[in-house]
Amino acid sequence: MILRLLGGVFLVILVAWIVATLLGLMARPTLPRLFGFDAQHAAEYNFSPNAQHQLEQAQAQMDGSNDSYNTFRWISDVASWISFFATSLITIVASGFNFPMPKPAVQDSPQPTSPEGGEKPRPGRFHLLGFLAALASVCTLLAAQSSTKASNTLACSKELRDTIEEVVQDLKDNPQNEFAGLNRLRDATSRTCS
Repeated sequence: MILRLLGGVFLVILVAWIVATLLGLMARPTLPRLFGFDAQHAAEYNFSPNAQHQLEQAQAQMDGSNDSYNTFRWISDVASWISFFATSLITIVASGFNFPMPKPAVQDSPQPTSPEGGEKPRPGRFHLLGFLAALASVCTLLAAQSSTKASNTLACSKELRDTIEEVVQDLKDNPQNEFAGLNRLRDATSRTCS
Protein backbone atom coordinates (compact mmCIF):
# COMPACT_ATOMS: atom_id res chain seq x y z
CA MET A 1 0.00 0.00 0.00
CA ILE A 2 2.84 2.38 0.87
CA LEU A 3 4.57 1.76 -2.46
CA ARG A 4 1.38 2.55 -4.39
CA LEU A 5 0.96 5.75 -2.42
CA LEU A 6 4.60 6.65 -3.04
CA GLY A 7 4.21 5.91 -6.77
CA GLY A 8 1.13 8.15 -6.83
CA VAL A 9 3.06 10.95 -5.13
CA PHE A 10 5.82 10.55 -7.74
CA LEU A 11 3.27 10.90 -10.53
CA VAL A 12 1.85 14.07 -8.95
CA ILE A 13 5.39 15.48 -8.67
CA LEU A 14 5.99 14.60 -12.33
CA VAL A 15 2.84 16.42 -13.46
CA ALA A 16 3.81 19.49 -11.39
CA TRP A 17 7.34 19.39 -12.87
CA ILE A 18 6.01 19.21 -16.44
CA VAL A 19 3.50 22.02 -15.86
CA ALA A 20 6.12 24.24 -14.19
CA THR A 21 8.52 23.71 -17.11
CA LEU A 22 5.89 24.40 -19.75
CA LEU A 23 4.73 27.54 -17.95
CA GLY A 24 8.30 28.82 -17.77
CA LEU A 25 8.53 28.60 -13.99
CA MET A 26 11.68 26.46 -14.15
CA ALA A 27 14.77 28.63 -14.47
CA ARG A 28 16.60 28.47 -17.78
CA PRO A 29 19.72 30.42 -18.69
CA THR A 30 19.33 33.53 -20.78
CA LEU A 31 20.30 32.92 -24.37
CA PRO A 32 22.89 35.25 -25.85
CA ARG A 33 21.37 37.86 -28.14
CA LEU A 34 22.71 40.66 -30.28
CA PHE A 35 21.17 43.91 -31.41
CA GLY A 36 21.12 42.73 -35.04
CA PHE A 37 23.23 43.77 -37.99
CA ASP A 38 21.12 45.32 -40.66
CA ALA A 39 21.71 47.94 -43.34
CA GLN A 40 21.03 50.75 -40.88
CA HIS A 41 23.81 49.61 -38.53
CA ALA A 42 26.18 49.11 -41.44
CA ALA A 43 25.59 52.67 -42.65
CA GLU A 44 25.74 54.10 -39.12
CA TYR A 45 29.10 52.53 -38.31
CA ASN A 46 30.53 52.57 -41.83
CA PHE A 47 31.02 48.81 -41.97
CA SER A 48 32.26 47.62 -45.32
CA PRO A 49 29.98 45.23 -47.22
CA ASN A 50 32.42 42.42 -46.47
CA ALA A 51 32.39 43.18 -42.74
CA GLN A 52 28.61 43.51 -42.77
CA HIS A 53 28.26 40.14 -44.51
CA GLN A 54 30.57 38.35 -42.05
CA LEU A 55 28.82 39.91 -39.04
CA GLU A 56 25.46 38.75 -40.37
CA GLN A 57 26.81 35.24 -40.90
CA ALA A 58 28.24 35.18 -37.37
CA GLN A 59 24.93 36.31 -35.93
CA ALA A 60 23.08 33.63 -37.93
CA GLN A 61 25.50 31.01 -36.57
CA MET A 62 24.95 32.22 -33.02
CA ASP A 63 21.17 32.13 -33.51
CA GLY A 64 21.51 28.57 -34.86
CA SER A 65 23.48 27.64 -31.74
CA ASN A 66 20.71 29.06 -29.59
CA ASP A 67 18.19 26.94 -31.49
CA SER A 68 20.37 23.86 -30.96
CA TYR A 69 20.56 24.65 -27.25
CA ASN A 70 16.76 24.79 -27.04
CA THR A 71 16.43 21.48 -28.89
CA PHE A 72 18.93 19.69 -26.64
CA ARG A 73 17.33 21.22 -23.54
CA TRP A 74 13.87 19.96 -24.55
CA ILE A 75 15.22 16.50 -25.38
CA SER A 76 16.81 16.42 -21.93
CA ASP A 77 13.59 17.53 -20.24
CA VAL A 78 11.38 15.01 -22.05
CA ALA A 79 13.85 12.16 -21.43
CA SER A 80 13.95 13.10 -17.73
CA TRP A 81 10.17 13.10 -17.56
CA ILE A 82 9.93 9.67 -19.21
CA SER A 83 12.60 8.29 -16.88
CA PHE A 84 10.81 9.67 -13.82
CA PHE A 85 7.48 8.30 -15.10
CA ALA A 86 9.01 4.84 -15.63
CA THR A 87 10.49 4.75 -12.13
CA SER A 88 7.14 5.88 -10.70
CA LEU A 89 5.45 3.00 -12.51
CA ILE A 90 8.10 0.58 -11.24
CA THR A 91 7.17 1.64 -7.70
CA ILE A 92 3.47 1.09 -8.39
CA VAL A 93 3.98 -2.28 -10.13
CA ALA A 94 6.32 -3.47 -7.38
CA SER A 95 3.65 -2.68 -4.81
CA GLY A 96 1.42 -5.28 -6.45
CA PHE A 97 3.75 -8.12 -5.49
CA ASN A 98 2.34 -8.09 -1.97
CA PHE A 99 -1.13 -8.99 -3.19
CA PRO A 100 -2.11 -12.59 -3.85
CA MET A 101 -2.96 -13.59 -7.39
CA PRO A 102 -6.65 -13.97 -8.10
CA LYS A 103 -7.88 -17.55 -7.87
CA PRO A 104 -8.75 -19.10 -11.22
CA ALA A 105 -12.42 -19.87 -11.77
CA VAL A 106 -11.67 -23.50 -12.54
CA GLN A 107 -8.71 -25.15 -10.94
CA ASP A 108 -7.28 -27.73 -13.27
CA SER A 109 -3.98 -27.89 -11.50
CA PRO A 110 -2.64 -26.36 -8.29
CA GLN A 111 -0.92 -22.99 -8.56
CA PRO A 112 2.85 -23.02 -8.04
CA THR A 113 3.89 -21.43 -4.80
CA SER A 114 6.92 -19.43 -3.87
CA PRO A 115 9.38 -20.76 -1.28
CA GLU A 116 7.81 -18.47 1.32
CA GLY A 117 4.50 -20.25 0.91
CA GLY A 118 2.69 -17.39 -0.84
CA GLU A 119 1.54 -17.45 -4.42
CA LYS A 120 4.12 -17.04 -7.16
CA PRO A 121 4.05 -13.62 -8.91
CA ARG A 122 3.07 -13.60 -12.55
CA PRO A 123 6.00 -13.41 -14.98
CA GLY A 124 4.29 -10.58 -16.88
CA ARG A 125 5.00 -8.24 -14.01
CA PHE A 126 8.68 -9.09 -14.10
CA HIS A 127 8.76 -8.39 -17.83
CA LEU A 128 7.03 -5.06 -17.26
CA LEU A 129 9.46 -4.17 -14.48
CA GLY A 130 12.39 -5.09 -16.72
CA PHE A 131 11.04 -2.98 -19.56
CA LEU A 132 10.37 0.01 -17.28
CA ALA A 133 13.82 -0.27 -15.71
CA ALA A 134 15.46 -0.40 -19.16
CA LEU A 135 13.38 2.57 -20.34
CA ALA A 136 14.32 4.58 -17.25
CA SER A 137 18.00 3.72 -17.73
CA VAL A 138 18.09 4.70 -21.41
CA CYS A 139 16.14 7.91 -20.78
CA THR A 140 18.40 8.86 -17.87
CA LEU A 141 21.44 8.49 -20.13
CA LEU A 142 19.76 10.44 -22.93
CA ALA A 143 18.78 13.23 -20.53
CA ALA A 144 22.31 13.49 -19.16
CA GLN A 145 23.94 13.51 -22.59
CA SER A 146 21.46 16.06 -23.96
CA SER A 147 21.90 18.30 -20.94
CA THR A 148 25.68 18.22 -21.36
CA LYS A 149 25.40 18.98 -25.08
CA ALA A 150 22.98 21.85 -24.31
CA SER A 151 25.40 23.34 -21.78
CA ASN A 152 28.33 23.09 -24.21
CA THR A 153 26.28 24.64 -27.01
CA LEU A 154 25.19 27.51 -24.77
CA ALA A 155 28.78 28.20 -23.67
CA CYS A 156 29.95 28.20 -27.29
CA SER A 157 27.12 30.52 -28.29
CA LYS A 158 28.01 32.96 -25.51
CA GLU A 159 31.66 32.89 -26.54
CA LEU A 160 30.66 33.62 -30.14
CA ARG A 161 28.44 36.50 -29.00
CA ASP A 162 31.30 38.00 -26.99
CA THR A 163 33.65 37.74 -29.97
CA ILE A 164 31.10 39.38 -32.27
CA GLU A 165 30.58 42.24 -29.82
CA GLU A 166 34.34 42.75 -29.45
CA VAL A 167 34.87 42.75 -33.22
CA VAL A 168 32.00 45.21 -33.72
CA GLN A 169 33.49 47.50 -31.08
CA ASP A 170 36.92 47.21 -32.73
CA LEU A 171 35.40 48.01 -36.13
CA LYS A 172 33.66 51.06 -34.67
CA ASP A 173 36.77 52.31 -32.87
CA ASN A 174 39.39 51.37 -35.47
CA PRO A 175 37.91 50.88 -38.93
CA GLN A 176 41.41 50.58 -40.36
CA ASN A 177 41.89 47.31 -38.39
CA GLU A 178 39.03 45.63 -40.24
CA PHE A 179 41.22 42.86 -41.62
CA ALA A 180 42.42 41.73 -38.17
CA GLY A 181 38.93 41.95 -36.67
CA LEU A 182 37.35 39.95 -39.47
CA ASN A 183 40.08 37.30 -39.22
CA ARG A 184 39.26 36.96 -35.54
CA LEU A 185 35.58 36.67 -36.40
CA ARG A 186 36.35 34.06 -39.06
CA ASP A 187 38.30 32.02 -36.52
CA ALA A 188 35.43 32.20 -34.02
CA THR A 189 32.82 31.16 -36.57
CA SER A 190 34.93 28.33 -37.96
CA ARG A 191 34.11 26.29 -34.84
CA THR A 192 30.66 24.77 -34.76
CA CYS A 193 28.64 25.09 -31.59
CA SER A 194 25.91 22.60 -32.36
